[in-house]
Amino acid sequence: MDLMDQFVVSKVVKSGEPAVINDASKIPKSYPLRDEIRGKELGELPIIEGIKGHIEEVFSIKELVSEKIFLDEYVKKSVKDLQTLFSHRLVDIISRLEPVRPLCMPEDHLRKIFDGLIRNAVENTPDEGKIEVVVKSKDEGVELVVQDYGIVALRNRTRDAY
Repeated sequence: MDLMDQFVVSKVVKSGEPAVINDASKIPKSYPLRDEIRGKELGELPIIEGIKGHIEEVFSIKELVSEKIFLDEYVKKSVKDLQTLFSHRLVDIISRLEPVRPLCMPEDHLRKIFDGLIRNAVENTPDEGKIEVVVKSKDEGVELVVQDYGIVALRNRTRDAY
């Protein structure tokens, strides 16, 4: 008998012997590999493996390496890439980018921060609105400004929104 026909659950029954289950649907919910076994039986293992891979990719601890990033160049490329995702929206993204000294940080962190700022601005800006993206030198560092002219929750009305 192979694993598709018989599953041994490591739960000890009164006799002290492992329980043998021939039907994956009868595997106890508490059994750690229950979903994998049922997925294999139903031919869904690639889907489960894909989901597990995605979870691992998103939540695993990765070694982050800082690199030099010229923010003006990075923003120019990123805005162009992100505009294709929002092509259905009638929002004008205006970029004012000055050449600046490089930042030293993991690109993955910058991508998450910048993409989140732009996505938020686009989501909260009505059609035919505008978003300004500014990169400039400031004091000893670099400044990034993403300003939208979208919907603002008024302080006294925030309570009513929820």
